[in-house]
Amino acid sequence: MRSAILSVKLLKTTLFVLFLFGPLKVFPQSVPLQHGFAHNDYFHPRPLLDALDNGFTYIEADVFLMDDELIVAHINPFFRGRKTLEALYLKPLAKRIAQHDGRIFEGYDTPVVLMIDIKTNAEDTYERLKPLLKNYSFMLSRCRNGVVTGGPVTVVLSGHKPY
Repeated sequence: MRSAILSVKLLKTTLFVLFLFGPLKVFPQSVPLQHGFAHNDYFHPRPLLDALDNGFTYIEADVFLMDDELIVAHINPFFRGRKTLEALYLKPLAKRIAQHDGRIFEGYDTPVVLMIDIKTNAEDTYERLKPLLKNYSFMLSRCRNGVVTGGPVTVVLSGHKPY
């Protein structure tokens, strides 16, 4: 009899706790990790957003120039469809900056680094990348006359870099 009473009390306590805390939403970590590096995060359903929701401040995107589009893929872009650098990274970064008063992370003034790893011919790929990045110059760090002005995003090129 006593164990039945304890079981009922335990059940009531459990239901009370679930009722009390059930409606609370759980959010992923949004504390910026100063040296956190997201590599091949485009294997996730929400590549950039998954990386940022987990606090990563260095994000890599491997790009291939294919049919005049910059396709994000690690090895073969053939099956990646419309998974472009702009759609997966640049547009979402611009939207996030607009939502967070010019920052990627609330209260974090250090630029997030977007490493663009060029996998195809350096010059051709860069010729396509250059005007695309110009469209997003409002959010990018820049260097003029040897003076670096930090923006919310710093782009670093790697891989087959153009001369």
